[in-house]
Amino acid sequence: MTVTHLEEGFLDRVPTTSGLTVGALSNKHKVLLLFLRHTNCVFCKESIELIADNYGNLIKYNTIPVLVHMESPKYFAKFLKDFAGENQIIGNMVSAHDEYNYISKAFSVIDEASPVKHLPTMVYRALTSKYLGQTSPFAPEGLSNHRIPAVFVIENGKVINEFRYAHQGDRADFLRVLINPNGVDKSTGITLVKRSELVCDNLFCDIPPPRSAFVPGTPEMRNKKSLVCTPTKTERSNDQADALERILKEERVECLQDLLDSPFKLRFFHLFAAQQFCAENVIFWSVLKPLFLEQVNLKYRVNNSEAERRKIGKNICDVFFDPESLLEINVKERSKNYIRQHLEQNAADVELFDMITKELEDQVLAHLFCSFVESDLYLEMKNVK
Repeated sequence: MTVTHLEEGFLDRVPTTSGLTVGALSNKHKVLLLFLRHTNCVFCKESIELIADNYGNLIKYNTIPVLVHMESPKYFAKFLKDFAGENQIIGNMVSAHDEYNYISKAFSVIDEASPVKHLPTMVYRALTSKYLGQTSPFAPEGLSNHRIPAVFVIENGKVINEFRYAHQGDRADFLRVLINPNGVDKSTGITLVKRSELVCDNLFCDIPPPRSAFVPGTPEMRNKKSLVCTPTKTERSNDQADALERILKEERVECLQDLLDSPFKLRFFHLFAAQQFCAENVIFWSVLKPLFLEQVNLKYRVNNSEAERRKIGKNICDVFFDPESLLEINVKERSKNYIRQHLEQNAADVELFDMITKELEDQVLAHLFCSFVESDLYLEMKNVK
């Protein structure tokens, strides 16, 4: 699949309500850029709710959602506040204002149909915009109904994946768009940063930090027990069930190590783990294994400085061992304490994390893999040519 190519530096000229441009955000995080049509659009409201539902996984993959809208900034801020209710995640979402389709044109998400097609809507919005403070329907070259809903994943100022809606019933799987299991490149997209910088720093006062990203009562992420890798029962047609059974019987079921050694297959494993609310375990493994050292910016194993390894090791502990972190991995506490004690004693050996990585493979990932081979994602992976 081809992706949109933007003019060099274009995203550095697109401001957001975070105080930084989209380009600046994409240099520290991945950006999930969602184009909305208008605030009365049911589809757009559903998309915002889906992003909020997946917010925990977005944090784990160091991703910030940004909503691109065509309303006035003041009106859209009020809309988010009213629509959010008690949901802090929706109320604090970052947005970008695009009244004159400056951003939409660059991403080619404008419907070029004749304005006559949208005349009834233009008349309606002409009457309501005066009283609601919305964008004028007669703004140069169209209104929000001309926009084709789409979502883009941006990293380091470039579009790395996208999804354009083909019809009204179309829906984006934001995790799939982000992880991109069918991607041709070998990168896992894993970037290890300090836990405090996963989604916010001092400039992001409006974005909930990881430890308080979910309001009390959110079932999946506030209750640690819910992070156990228990698969969801999948309803399949008879043909799907027969195809899966044939693969498991006639072919050798791929062992976990084969899957972990394949960057392409690991993408599907990442997506499955995210769907089961335990992506942190696969992320931790991807960060530490030598296969992916070219894709992470904190290279514990290959660093020749013990002092630097100790600094990186403490960062790993902060991200993956802290009980208040959304990325806390599911391994025994004594294994975590063993590493903490060695780092406190200035013993940052190259092999320090080998034991806990092996424990994760033999227990958590092995259990998750057994569930994975019974999923539709596994069948999809097997059918990819």
